[in-house]
Amino acid sequence: MGINMARKISIEFAKNKETIYTARAGLVPINEVAKKIKLPKAINQACIGVRDDRYSTYEASNFVMFNLMGHLAGLHRTDQIIKSAEAPFIAKLSGLENEKPVATTFSRFYEGFEEKHIQNFQKVNFDLATKNITEVSGYQIITHDQSAIQKYGLQMEGVEKGYGGTLKRGSKMLQCSMIADAGMHTILHLDIRAGSKHSCFNAANELSGVLTQLPEAKPGKRLILGDSAYGIGEYMRTCDDHDAHFILAAKNDSWMKEELQSLDFKRFRLGERNQSYGYREFVADREAWNGEFTNELFGEDWEGTRRVIVVRLTEQDDKDIKYQFLITSFNADQQSAEEVHDLYRKNRESIEQINDEIKNQLGLTELPSKKLDANRAAAQIVALAWNLQRHIEVVGMAQERKDENIRRAKMNIPESRKTKRRFEWWTMFIRFITIGGKMKIGGNKISVIVGQCDAVKQWIKNIQNFDWKSYSLIG
Repeated sequence: MGINMARKISIEFAKNKETIYTARAGLVPINEVAKKIKLPKAINQACIGVRDDRYSTYEASNFVMFNLMGHLAGLHRTDQIIKSAEAPFIAKLSGLENEKPVATTFSRFYEGFEEKHIQNFQKVNFDLATKNITEVSGYQIITHDQSAIQKYGLQMEGVEKGYGGTLKRGSKMLQCSMIADAGMHTILHLDIRAGSKHSCFNAANELSGVLTQLPEAKPGKRLILGDSAYGIGEYMRTCDDHDAHFILAAKNDSWMKEELQSLDFKRFRLGERNQSYGYREFVADREAWNGEFTNELFGEDWEGTRRVIVVRLTEQDDKDIKYQFLITSFNADQQSAEEVHDLYRKNRESIEQINDEIKNQLGLTELPSKKLDANRAAAQIVALAWNLQRHIEVVGMAQERKDENIRRAKMNIPESRKTKRRFEWWTMFIRFITIGGKMKIGGNKISVIVGQCDAVKQWIKNIQNFDWKSYSLIG
């Protein structure tokens, strides 16, 4: 059945609780919000001058929005979207209904991206991510991490050895480097690089670029968190240069154990609030530590000391006891050893969750091309999908989440049984997006009828009533 371009899509609620699973109803309000914040216009502007842009008569936003909606709907690759029975519905949202798109058209589109276009998309993502920076524990907390993306059977740039040892024969690997806001759980910077690069490759420059553009924070109220890949002098100097505190893990390898053997690990002070961890701390002096690790920890031209907190991660007094070494700019008067560990442990979790969800829920592991830059471009769409849904999720559930501070906050949803089943917020959001609907065409309107659900109705009401003008990406 043909669909008139003049018709509008809306959502109606069924009078009964039954749902017919034929369309991604939740994509409708997401698409409407994208229009309100002028995302399609920002996308077109970012794509100006893409090489060989004779891919079709469509604007770039049509292609990008089609892929973005596909990622949110769980159809990660373009060919999956095109083959899906729901393709007409997603195409209608994206303005592609007059001509059936083909996978090669999209492939040529992404392979036409140059470095400047990837940077343009990174800026669009950054602008969207920073619309609402949220403090956590009194700090603007920025987390930095990298994760492996393994590609099997494709001749891509990769490495012989990867995370934790040698990869399986025939596998190739890319790396995803990401900087995120721990308060809003939005992606401030994301890039894909060859797996042959070291984990901390260009990390200081990436961080400096983000901190330079971020809205100003209160003096002493910006905190950078990073794992052992970032516990190096150059990275610490970058934090110092931008007046940012840092808590970075140090590599737990032989040099640390040898240098700290004088510490009595059996006499750790137990935490006052959490008895499962023990703490010791000391001041690392460059002059006292003369080893191959010295420049890595201090930097070649840095003089002074570093505060190192040793965290005993288990209580068992046996050979399996593990320790974590945290290097921090906080002095003891500002944050105790336990408080430093709490800040690191609780807020590092946010970026681990984002990494997990953009790979497993939004399909970052299904990058489409053998060309690195094309995959870097496609990865920006994944980040865009994440940042867009993240704001819509928070706004739509503002009332329910007002007392929650972490990404994995839970909500009790009553069931027909006497017991209550607990859902994660992400699950609630995905359940709504993927809930089916009966498409009904009448008059000048296409309605997606979904099952009666108070939570879903309130979700839509909240995002419809929210003033999205402050989120506009283009004036």
